Amino acid sequence: MSLDTIISIIEAITAITLYRPIAYRVSELGVGKDLVRIIQNTKDFRSYVVSQTIEALWNLIEVVGQEAVRELARHPQVVPSLKAIFQVILEKGYKLDDKCLRNEVCVVLNYVVQEPDSHPFFLECDGMAGGDETILGQLINYAVFDEVNGNQHSKKPLFSTADQDLELKRMLWSQVFHVSRDPFNIAAH
Repeated sequence: MSLDTIISIIEAITAITLYRPIAYRVSELGVGKDLVRIIQNTKDFRSYVVSQTIEALWNLIEVVGQEAVRELARHPQVVPSLKAIFQVILEKGYKLDDKCLRNEVCVVLNYVVQEPDSHPFFLECDGMAGGDETILGQLINYAVFDEVNGNQHSKKPLFSTADQDLELKRMLWSQVFHVSRDPFNIAAH
C-alpha cells in the first residue's frame, strides 16, 4: 500500500470518527489497535502519518469515551506498542514538539491503564528493551531515573524541570499507581 493511500485512509478515519454512531462502530471493529500499530510501524515519529494517526486515536477516545478505551485495553499488543513508541520518542526526541508527542502517547497509556483488563500487559516482559524487565518496571525506572542516578556523572539527566517533563513524571506515576492498586494484581504488588 502506498504512503498516499495510507494517509488518505487515516485522514478518512480522522474525519468519520467525529460522527458518534460511526465512531462507535469504528471502535467496535478494533480500529484503535490498528491506529496504534500504524504509529509503531512508522519509521519517523515526526511524520505527518504519526500526527494524523494520533488525532484519529484522540477522536475515538473523545467521541466514544470509555468504551473506546476499554476496546484498546483488551488487545495484548496495545500496551507494548504504546510503550515502544514512547521509548523511541524518549530516546531520540529532543525538540519541544517531541516532548509534547511523548506526553500525548503517555496520556493514551494513562487512559488505557485505567482499565483493569490492561494491567496484565504492563507485567509482561518487553522484548524490545532486552532483558526480563516488565513494562511496569521500565516505567518505574523512567519515573525515578534522575533521582536515582542524580549523583552519577556518567549519566546525563533524562528529564528537566520543564512543564512537559514534570507532567510526564506525573503520568508515569499515575500508571504505576493504577497497575499497583489493583487488588487482584498480586504480581504488581
